[in-house]
Amino acid sequence: MCIRDRLEGELEHDSDISSIYLCLMQQNNRNGEVLQIKHLNITPESLALATGDSLEPSEAIVKELVRSGENEYLEKIREISNHCEFAKEVVALANKKGGTILIGVSDNGEVLGVRNYELEQSIRDIITSHCDPPTVKFKILPVEVTGHLVYIVRVWEANDKPIFEKHKGCYV
Repeated sequence: MCIRDRLEGELEHDSDISSIYLCLMQQNNRNGEVLQIKHLNITPESLALATGDSLEPSEAIVKELVRSGENEYLEKIREISNHCEFAKEVVALANKKGGTILIGVSDNGEVLGVRNYELEQSIRDIITSHCDPPTVKFKILPVEVTGHLVYIVRVWEANDKPIFEKHKGCYV
């Protein structure tokens, strides 16, 4: 029985799925030898956070994001020191497929937290005043991680592309 048939059979009979295991295999084309296998555990909670459907992300899920590397969907910033630069990150995510910005986290994954507890309104102001048109859909989620406050800014893909940063132009 092939793996796909086995999985489809299990999915038909099990309606209470608690996680999905994704197996990535790298195969040597010459002799079919499997060179590398990676297992990824994707829980419904982490999937919901990644797609922006989760209202209350758990500390464990945020720690998972903190440990993962930056990519075209995930940006980590220590603090918002330059409004235009932050807006540029938002614009780039909105012009692609959307993504997540973690504020209060270093590039190497150290949770530092934010110093400004009034940051949520500042984030809203920056996005609405620096993005043109100001129609970027986003959600701000404050969460405590290892005793530090971290802000998650979830940015959805824009419907009316391209989005511009008013002072610096278009970014993707």
